Amino acid sequence: MKWQSSTQVGICYLLYRLIVAIVFLAMLVCSVLDIGRSEPMFEHHYAKWWIYLTHWALLACTVQAWLAAIIVTKGLMIDRNEFEWNIHVARESRLHAVYWIAYTIATVYSFIVTLVYWMFVYDSSKNRVDAVNLMVHVLNSIIMLIDLTIVGHPIKLNHAYWTSGIGVGYTIFSIVYYLAGGTDR
Repeated sequence: MKWQSSTQVGICYLLYRLIVAIVFLAMLVCSVLDIGRSEPMFEHHYAKWWIYLTHWALLACTVQAWLAAIIVTKGLMIDRNEFEWNIHVARESRLHAVYWIAYTIATVYSFIVTLVYWMFVYDSSKNRVDAVNLMVHVLNSIIMLIDLTIVGHPIKLNHAYWTSGIGVGYTIFSIVYYLAGGTDR
């Protein structure tokens, strides 16, 4: 962290992390419950929520946002001596590794979902632009782009295994789902 004058956690950064986590959780709840959707709910809505890559990406964004908020909160408490843990152990925990992987997956897939949806899936005669649609196909990428410019994590080539693995897993799931007679609505 050569560009930082201090390695201590700032309260503004903690507030940013908490706001992002709350926003992603609100987006997830709105998506699952169709709050803000202008279309009527379809049959078996909740069971079919899982079939869309959009929702997998939103879930990854929400998980990484809450992991980041937890890590930053923990870091602030350590900086203020509210925990008597070994700082190295606390800062370099497995939680960080899980967060780093979730962050990479969330960032990559939020951009993929936005680009693919607006370039190939969206049809103005079939799809409405409502609050939920904008949240899960635009706002997620905007938040992740802002986050990408704020955080200082390096992106490693071996992280491509995780993002590729999710892509392969989703493709296999989609093929099996389609062959089993699954429909989107």
